[in-house]
Amino acid sequence: MLDHSIYSGGFEAGGRLFYREQRPARGVYFLEMQDASQIPAIAERWFLAFNASIEIHPVVTSDDLARAGGAIENAVKKYT
Repeated sequence: MLDHSIYSGGFEAGGRLFYREQRPARGVYFLEMQDASQIPAIAERWFLAFNASIEIHPVVTSDDLARAGGAIENAVKKYT
């Protein structure tokens, strides 16, 4: 069985997808991180093992939005 820990940095992947839209082959991983400081643990293994380049796209959950409620209201008041 393939050991996927090299890909996910020890994080449990919520999903993974590999495809060949163009060269080189590409992969998409969905990981839940608690803090941006966890990014190097994920990214470095790709750099070192595969000489890869990566893109990181944070996603905001409904819980994140609930905690940000006051900041959202302040921004709306300030910029509208």
